[in-house]
Amino acid sequence: MHLRICSDCDPSTWDTFVGSHVHGNCLQSHAWGSLNRKMGWDTHFCILEGGSEIHGAALLLSRSIPGLGRVFHAPRGPVVDFEDPSVTRVLTSELARYVASQAGVFVRFDPYRAESLDDGGEFSLDGTEPVPRDWSPWNAPRFVFWLSLEGTENDVMMRMESRCRNDVRRGYRNGVDFELGTEDDVDAFFRLMTLTGQQKGIAFHGVDYYRTLLSTLTGAARAQLFVGRFEGEPVTVGVSVVYGDKAWLLYAASDPSSYKLRANRTQQWEMIKWAHEQGCVRYDFRGTATNDPPRKEDPGYGVYKFKKSFGPEFTRLVGYYDLVQRPLRYRLLRVAEDYGLPAAYRLKTILQR
Repeated sequence: MHLRICSDCDPSTWDTFVGSHVHGNCLQSHAWGSLNRKMGWDTHFCILEGGSEIHGAALLLSRSIPGLGRVFHAPRGPVVDFEDPSVTRVLTSELARYVASQAGVFVRFDPYRAESLDDGGEFSLDGTEPVPRDWSPWNAPRFVFWLSLEGTENDVMMRMESRCRNDVRRGYRNGVDFELGTEDDVDAFFRLMTLTGQQKGIAFHGVDYYRTLLSTLTGAARAQLFVGRFEGEPVTVGVSVVYGDKAWLLYAASDPSSYKLRANRTQQWEMIKWAHEQGCVRYDFRGTATNDPPRKEDPGYGVYKFKKSFGPEFTRLVGYYDLVQRPLRYRLLRVAEDYGLPAAYRLKTILQR
């Protein structure tokens, strides 16, 4: 087996393997690499080949940190059969060699694999150091909600809490109309993202980022904008992405002044229905916004309760693993991650208010 690396690659070849893999994730899709390249990241599509077969893959994103060096990240990667240690060992060692050749300080992995799948709850990647934290400001969350879409649409609805089902129906009864959004709705989407972010202290991107995301994720990884309108005015919005047989919630926002319409849960149900219609078997709500176990004192406990009402399973992923090449610089970067990034995030939310 050998590792083939390119700054770009054939989308069909890449997505056929990654999109159909049990550990495949939209953050490892070809389109996600294209999106991040437009945002200033360097992309490295790494394919482990043996004969005519692909045995593993990892989309690496890299960026230089002034004065410290280049960092690499495989968001929700690598994509490989972790039950085959010989293949995993080859992939990680080849990635280590490549990162070193690019003067990388380290590469961060956060595999899309549930902790419960491992015997004894243990998991490791050869040559890596486990990161002793459950969340990082620049990585996807470790604790997520997975909702099964198996069965009929009614089967999916019956997995909800009864109060959630009632709220879903109330959104329809209150006269909110739900439809698939288009590029003409991006400004309205951004307005509601801004209102929600300012109200809840959540950072958000500029409008151009959302335009680029929706115009880039149009192939194997396909993003869809959703809009709920009351008397013609958008009051709730969302974005989901489907990739392979799985779908992910990316964004959800609403007008705080329209809370009485109870449209939030109805909008989320419309997004879940769309994923079911696309043939998906799982809807990933992404982060639970809490610690493990969840506590009422957690700042995101309200988000946790909202998502939990739809009946998903609280899922612990295996966490973060760093493959270190330059130990001294790595320690400095870890200090920046633990202290500098959270402070920068808080400052951003203050300025956006």
